[in-house]
Amino acid sequence: MKLLRWLLGIAATLAILFVAIGIVRPEVSYENRVVVNAERTAAFTIFCDTSQMDKWLTGFQSMEKISGQAMQAGSQWRVVFNEQGREVVMTEEVTEFVSDELLAFSLYNDVLDAEVTVAFSDTGDGATEIIASNRVVGKNSFWKSMLALTQTSMVARGQENYERLKQLIESSPAQDSDAG
Repeated sequence: MKLLRWLLGIAATLAILFVAIGIVRPEVSYENRVVVNAERTAAFTIFCDTSQMDKWLTGFQSMEKISGQAMQAGSQWRVVFNEQGREVVMTEEVTEFVSDELLAFSLYNDVLDAEVTVAFSDTGDGATEIIASNRVVGKNSFWKSMLALTQTSMVARGQENYERLKQLIESSPAQDSDAG
């Protein structure tokens, strides 16, 4: 009986510590950066091309318009990802769009709310710096704690995605013709 109480005490302590993580760190903010050897317009165009997103965005399956005009603030999109064989559906709402410079959007579902701003800037030498700023909040104590505990892998996965985007942009036919 003492062993059972001791085990229950440990389990309760671990559960309390897990929830406490979400209270202490209720949101996760991080940034990904990459410099692309391409003009800003070319980089932005490929970034926004939904027909190429599966080439660089991990798990991307599809994106379809719910309402509004493409690349306009207020437009909403249904975005589908495959996460380890499981379909994850999110709603994206464009909050700001500046052609060739910036795309900001909210991304949400029943698990989390995210605010993402992706900015494109000329580096002065024909290259473009892409900076993605992310703020993610879990919708309940469990998800707040899970997001806090997985922040390192979220940052790494985001960086891998932007490195693949860099490769895609630099290997695009438009870039090949610009170089010649």
